[in-house]
Amino acid sequence: MLRLLTLVEDSDSVGFLEVAEIYRELSRFEDATEVLTKYKSDGGITEELISKLVMKRSNAPHRYQM
Repeated sequence: MLRLLTLVEDSDSVGFLEVAEIYRELSRFEDATEVLTKYKSDGGITEELISKLVMKRSNAPHRYQM
């Protein structure tokens, strides 16, 4: 996961939600919150779900259906 984080942080084509999700799964909740706050968008379903999981301090992989 750390290597993936390094790759996505250096990429211009990866969205902020992917970065926040990796931080969350690494239990880096403060970093995930910072990314979500800095790049807040329209509050879509995925952003809302990641935000809730960060607030709950849940680092487990989560599956959801759109």
